[in-house]
Amino acid sequence: MKHRIRLIALSALSVAMVATLAVSLPAPAYAGAVDSPLPNLGAGTTTIVFYVPGVVKNNALETVFMCSNLDVAEVRVAVELFGGDGVGPINDVTTGDGLVILGVGTAAAIVTGSTAGFSEDEIINAATLIRAGTARVVATSPRIACTAMVTHDATQPPASVYSLQVVGRNKLQAGN
Repeated sequence: MKHRIRLIALSALSVAMVATLAVSLPAPAYAGAVDSPLPNLGAGTTTIVFYVPGVVKNNALETVFMCSNLDVAEVRVAVELFGGDGVGPINDVTTGDGLVILGVGTAAAIVTGSTAGFSEDEIINAATLIRAGTARVVATSPRIACTAMVTHDATQPPASVYSLQVVGRNKLQAGN
């Protein structure tokens, strides 16, 4: 009987310790583009399709994202911006800031700001000064193709343009 009481007391103490530890653990921190919660784009499941490092909105430079729908149905495509400090997303695509709806076979340009050399379909209004940011391209279908570039905002043709590497989600997961 004495061992049984001691065992019950130890079990109660173990449960109390585990409960205290679980309550005192900090909430997980999100690391920006990789593990921030996915937005709900309002039509089907949202998936990460691409990451784009090197996003700039600074000193008359803007980043342009051009995406095409390769699916047999309409696709919602959104660009989420993350600052160089990993904080973000800066814009809220669930309100339409950085979101386009692409019909079958159509393409659109999503930009961080107005440019003279490109026709913008969507300007990300929340984009503020970004020196070395990252973008996450999310969509309701993985069957899209995108490219990204940084361009001068005031000249036509642009005084400078350079392309950014667009990294597929599967390449990142594979460790490439």
